[in-house]
Amino acid sequence: MTSTRDWKWLILLAGLVLSGCGQSGEKKTASAPELRAREPRVAVAPSSAPKSSGAQPESPPATDQPQTSAPSTELSPPTSGQTAPEGRVPQEGQPAQGASPQPSAQAADPFQVPDGPPEKIFAFLESLQNVQPSATDEASIDAFRKKLATAVLTAADKILAQSQVATEDQLTAAIQLKILALRMLGELGDSAAARTLASLPADLEAAGKPELARKVRFATIMEELQRSGEMTDAEVAQLAEKVQKYIQVGPVDKSDATLVVVLCQILESRQLNELLIGLHKALAQQLATSQDQDLQQLGKLVEGIARRAGLVGQPMEVSGVTLNGQPLDWESYKGKVVLVTFWATWCGPCRREIPALLQAYESYHQQGFDIVAISVDDDRKALETFLQENKLPWTILFDQESPGEKMASKYGVMSIPQMILVGRDGKVVATGVRGHSLPEYLNQLIGPPASTNQDPQLPPPVPEAMPATAPQLN
Repeated sequence: MTSTRDWKWLILLAGLVLSGCGQSGEKKTASAPELRAREPRVAVAPSSAPKSSGAQPESPPATDQPQTSAPSTELSPPTSGQTAPEGRVPQEGQPAQGASPQPSAQAADPFQVPDGPPEKIFAFLESLQNVQPSATDEASIDAFRKKLATAVLTAADKILAQSQVATEDQLTAAIQLKILALRMLGELGDSAAARTLASLPADLEAAGKPELARKVRFATIMEELQRSGEMTDAEVAQLAEKVQKYIQVGPVDKSDATLVVVLCQILESRQLNELLIGLHKALAQQLATSQDQDLQQLGKLVEGIARRAGLVGQPMEVSGVTLNGQPLDWESYKGKVVLVTFWATWCGPCRREIPALLQAYESYHQQGFDIVAISVDDDRKALETFLQENKLPWTILFDQESPGEKMASKYGVMSIPQMILVGRDGKVVATGVRGHSLPEYLNQLIGPPASTNQDPQLPPPVPEAMPATAPQLN
């Protein structure tokens, strides 16, 4: 029996083969922004609606795709026995070496899709990974891809026709495979396939299958989000509108919420702040009034992201408690230039920013520059230990013990480090500031540094291997 892990691998396989991966001279297209390992930010992995800010540590991705809970992402490597055996690569019409004997008709045409239950059809799809084109010229490759796409499409349709017996995972995988196949056939010049893909949700609804229609819409939008790196800002704006409409027609579940999270990450990475603010306005009430607590948290996150997106030129309010239990006196920072930075001891990029922040602090502090660092650590002891070993001269708030709203939640912090520069008038000058660019801002706001011969104490080296995961904010 084929497992869910294997279906994910099959979807990856279909995506690679159908797109002609490995074809000599083929130009690679840009993918969606690297939302998890993009230096210097650390993005959320939205396996469900995030809790609070959801900031997570750096974790290099296995692919260039955003990490989501959609069935076509976070793909697993092939399990034992799935890779093609060593030796001669099987050609079209020839079974892989060591494969079970097949009937002569099947041996003559490896793309003939069998009848049977979903498990049998998935097993057939698995067998396709050992079939290779008979020649490597462009015409032969395109012909092979067309045969493969047609076989995948036929197999997906046979699974979807068994919606009464197929599991949710099987149906979801079949939908994704069908979308991949139709998209490839359309790119190969099949105009009917392109029209079928465009009308697929409406056709499923007309056939009395609204649940499948919504799954198709979800999978199509997620696939477009993964290709957002190829899009212009105008095309991303159209995609944002599509996500809004999808969520608004509901009903919204935790899986659907991943679309909003990934979209927010994309918009933030491209600094499309007006779209972020518009996304919140479009979805705020619907998410806030949801009966699902996770979706309510998503609504708060989107609200915070929108709030941060509109901060430039506006006052910023900061509250919290220091490690010694004293409330922050934000009013005392009026008249100063203040860098508000969200960070954590387990965050490698955050630690790598510290030397530059120390240098700026030593150079400009006497002229009215200060730092308020908001720790999003879960472990107070780890924070205290770090600060005992690394004497940081600025105010540090422990966000977890904030008596009111946590700052990471209020400002929708999805990735760290997140730095916001506030001017002497209390209004935000810039968001997304980094240590290397800080002196340029400070020169404009304060003037030349009083001294440039400082030798600040540096923190210990960042470990080569940071944790794969970190505690989520409560």
